[in-house]
Amino acid sequence: MNKMTKKQKSEGLGIASLVLGILGIIFSITIILSLLGFIFGILGIIFAIMQKRNNPTGTATGGLITSIIALVIGLILTLLTLAIPLLLFRSGTSIQQGTNCTSIGGVCSTDLTCGDVSYQYGTGYRLSTNFECTDSSEICCIKI
Repeated sequence: MNKMTKKQKSEGLGIASLVLGILGIIFSITIILSLLGFIFGILGIIFAIMQKRNNPTGTATGGLITSIIALVIGLILTLLTLAIPLLLFRSGTSIQQGTNCTSIGGVCSTDLTCGDVSYQYGTGYRLSTNFECTDSSEICCIKI
């Protein structure tokens, strides 16, 4: 009985690593939680290495593999999550400042967030200061 308890205790870090790796993969494939998946991947790798140094088990190997997968997917999706807004909303355009908003397919609105435009015409409108509306109190919402 003492031998079984010792074995169960010795696999604790391997089991924790496997659980963190699996949860890390699940969280990593959801864009919003990809950073959490990345963190779980790091913790899972640490626990798997600690288990392998003390008492190598198959659970630790499985935990190491799943944690590495979680780390890679989490890192890629976290970087994409941070990069996409920068690419979509980068400044500068080939159309000259002062061009009429509606001539380029934009919609003039008094809502500074373009929320009413997105609600009325569909999602994907953002504020642009490069184009003018005929009424000076309105802003230009362009389709992205």
